[in-house]
Amino acid sequence: MHIGDIAGLIFLPVSIVLFLHAFGAISLPTILGIDILLIAAVGIIAVEVGDAIDSHIKGGSWFMWIVAVFLMLPSFAYFYSVFSPLPEIIAAQLPVIMASFLFVEGLSSFFIGE
Repeated sequence: MHIGDIAGLIFLPVSIVLFLHAFGAISLPTILGIDILLIAAVGIIAVEVGDAIDSHIKGGSWFMWIVAVFLMLPSFAYFYSVFSPLPEIIAAQLPVIMASFLFVEGLSSFFIGE
């Protein structure tokens, strides 16, 4: 099963759009009326859960679940910011951090796998 690889490929364009928006090259705060950061947060969670499930199916250890939770921290920070404001420095850099995570996961889906 390649759940994480497929999710990584699906959210690779989202990461590129998020990078372009974060650096001011384009102004696209929403896609189809949905906030781009919400799409990125859901994408990170989908990719990491998919990777953890793939690891579990292939006989991996519980350590992958710990790594997946750690890599979901930017998404958790986004959902936390919906209810309570984050420090300004974190809130300003969250789009770049989330775009980086999605971009790396999307690129790794091209090269990692069997």
